[in-house]
Amino acid sequence: MPSLVPLIPPTEDEFLSRTSVTLGGVPVQIILDWRDNPGAWYANVETDAGARVLSGVRVSPGGLVWREGQDPRLPPGNLYTDGPDPYDRLQLGGDVRLLYFEPGEGP
Repeated sequence: MPSLVPLIPPTEDEFLSRTSVTLGGVPVQIILDWRDNPGAWYANVETDAGARVLSGVRVSPGGLVWREGQDPRLPPGNLYTDGPDPYDRLQLGGDVRLLYFEPGEGP
């Protein structure tokens, strides 16, 4: 069963979302940045010490932010995006969700 990553839905004036979470025993910071063109959230992922691991990964429903075994600094499973496509900026944390799957669990 996947774990839901807690995201704080943005307000009308917010174009950046940051959350600190431990997934698969690995603490990370997920920073999401909205880009009007093409109308999507983009993920940056940092270690708990602030070292950037991933930059500018589009948050695309039905796709992965990272895949199992991609980088030893990342949690070991898959981070999957669930939701409608296309989506609106204010759907983050509601209709648009990030789900963490442990290694071998899927999707």
